[in-house]
Amino acid sequence: MKQKLVHLARLAIMCCLLICTVGGSAFAQQGITINGKVIDNTGQPVIGAGVTISGTTVGVAADLDGQFQITVPSETSVLTVSALGYLTKDVEISKKQNLIVVLEDETESLEATVVVAYGTQTKATITGALSSIDSKELVKAPVADISNVLSGQLPGVTTVQVSGKPGDDYADIYVRGVSSLSDGASTPLILVDGVERPLNTIDPNEIESLSILKDAASTAVFGVRGANGVILVTTKRGDAGKPKISVSSITGVQQPLSFLSQVSSYEFASFWNLKQQNDGVTDPKAYYAPEAIEAYRTGSDPLVFPNTNWKEILYRKAFLQTKNNINISGGSDKVRYFVSMGYMFQDGILRQMPGLSYNNNFSYNRYNYRANLDFKLLHYSLGDS
Repeated sequence: MKQKLVHLARLAIMCCLLICTVGGSAFAQQGITINGKVIDNTGQPVIGAGVTISGTTVGVAADLDGQFQITVPSETSVLTVSALGYLTKDVEISKKQNLIVVLEDETESLEATVVVAYGTQTKATITGALSSIDSKELVKAPVADISNVLSGQLPGVTTVQVSGKPGDDYADIYVRGVSSLSDGASTPLILVDGVERPLNTIDPNEIESLSILKDAASTAVFGVRGANGVILVTTKRGDAGKPKISVSSITGVQQPLSFLSQVSSYEFASFWNLKQQNDGVTDPKAYYAPEAIEAYRTGSDPLVFPNTNWKEILYRKAFLQTKNNINISGGSDKVRYFVSMGYMFQDGILRQMPGLSYNNNFSYNRYNYRANLDFKLLHYSLGDS
């Protein structure tokens, strides 16, 4: 009897140990709580830094002191720490439960240079209102004029295109609205490599950077000429190294958004008589005769009573334009070069009228050539004899 009680006691102890072991394993699977702090390279806390478990969407945000607490599934988990203006960092927690995460500044965006009134400056040190556009956006846009690319690309800049004629589709540019009683006095100052000239004659493949100065602080050096804003365009220069050849070609199809609907001759004659009657006109010669209105309706005599659809005769539904460019750049420490040649063709909307010996359509051909050469002249100084 005594031996049976001993066996039962041993069995009970083993069951308890098994339950405790399973319970401990279950408790361990619930996770490990990690406490930590996120700071920058100066020791200051990074407020609101995101701390997530790598490969998941589970995460927390650091508080005002940079402190955070997160539960990870195991000791081999990896935490991803990120914050605006800092480089993202992956941290292995290992067996540490009190982490100090140091984030490095993301200086690439802050050190990017832009063109200002007096040279170049980093984005981090700019105090005036300035906007710039990437030169790649200018090249890939399927438009004939650069001014039409700026619409919607730069804050505070408005463009208005008043004509679709080939070679005359230059858009009026306004920086922060119209600031004068006349449109001509509201346009910004445009400088290409420091020389005043319009944008519509420039090949976008030649442009390195385009910046727009918008407020008084950034345009002060231009005086009254900069009252409506200043557009600074810098063309490309050669880099020391092997020659680089670039070729680009873009072909696009232009199509009018809408045409005015034209009434038929019969409708025009009927509405004309109704208009004369409403105006109280009594002269019968000011009205279309009933026989003429009927001839317009039936088309029985198209030579005397024609019904011509001038929209179909005069206009095409679509027309082509193409932009082509080839440039080469390179050089050495002493001489650098950038040579560009471009050709643009823009067709018009008019159809060729039958019987004419000349082309009655509008078209535009533009040839661009640019050569930027930089020489580093040698300087000799005579020593003491």
